[in-house]
Amino acid sequence: MGATLCQQTPNRETDTTVSKYRSLFQKYKTTDSETITNQQISQILSQIKCQTNQKYYQQTFDMLDGDQDGELSFEEFCHFLYTCEKSLLKNTHDIMFYLCDANYQDKISKEQLLQVFDQLNQKLPNKIAFKLEELFSEEDMRITLIEFHLIIAEIEAEIYESLSCEELQ
Repeated sequence: MGATLCQQTPNRETDTTVSKYRSLFQKYKTTDSETITNQQISQILSQIKCQTNQKYYQQTFDMLDGDQDGELSFEEFCHFLYTCEKSLLKNTHDIMFYLCDANYQDKISKEQLLQVFDQLNQKLPNKIAFKLEELFSEEDMRITLIEFHLIIAEIEAEIYESLSCEELQ
């Protein structure tokens, strides 16, 4: 399947968010393992009062579980909790954005967005790929969640319009 999204996650020991995640990880992981199970994560989400939709929870877990063994490494766990806390696992656009945000900066690059599509084994239609090229015109450009929602709305409108035009023909 290639590199996981989590392999981009920087080691930010001094960052309070990662420190909090490390504390939770150490508390719940089994003593002899450097991974944490799906069941242990459910307990953590309860402790931090993170309300989740089971379907999105499982999809997010599966996507970040790079080797598909049902357990997350610390890096995968950090990215998972970050995505859960930021998106609350209710809005698929938010989930997509925070899965892309491997640097925990509330901004994503075109490369990060394309990597998620690769992880999902989804090929972007040419029209959408072209739109992304336009939107990410500057070399090092990053977008916020609000900008991401606007991009998604534009893409959805174009898809709807193209489908409507095909029906008329």
